[in-house]
Amino acid sequence: MIRAYFPWPSVWTTIKLNKKQVRIKLLPEQKIQVEGGIPMSQKDFLNGYPEAETLIQKLNN
Repeated sequence: MIRAYFPWPSVWTTIKLNKKQVRIKLLPEQKIQVEGGIPMSQKDFLNGYPEAETLIQKLNN
């Protein structure tokens, strides 16, 4: 789902991490927000979810 300017332009998606579905929000300035969490940098996200490294690489290309 893509939301424009309400409250920020962002995209929600669901990915499989740690053998469970995790809903994440992709924000401007390369920030990521896990559902129910606060926005964080990609580096901080990878500290908690190291198996998502290939996803982050695809986002940056």
